[in-house]
Amino acid sequence: MTVSDLDLRRERAARNQSLFREVNERIDELNDGGVGEVPRYVCECLDTECVEQLAIPHDEYERIRRHPTEFFVIPGHELLEVEEVVHREDRWLVVRKLGAGAKVAAEAAESSSR
Repeated sequence: MTVSDLDLRRERAARNQSLFREVNERIDELNDGGVGEVPRYVCECLDTECVEQLAIPHDEYERIRRHPTEFFVIPGHELLEVEEVVHREDRWLVVRKLGAGAKVAAEAAESSSR
């Protein structure tokens, strides 16, 4: 795989994962903050057909969201060619985009916050 092929793959992955991030931001807005309930979010892996969900405490979700190049995925849904694992929990991983994908993810986060 050439560097330009890898960059294209990283960019495509970041765009896909940014779409899942937008879905989860809408889910977060709709959560009523029920006492004792842990919100469920869509896995933010790069597989556009993935529909698996994760129960993540709201404060943890907010911590991950502070980093525009980081996404949460179900263990086994990470792809080390396009991202690195920066945090592990039993039920989810936090991955950070690499190279050209990091730039795409940051730009997507910036444009969605406008």
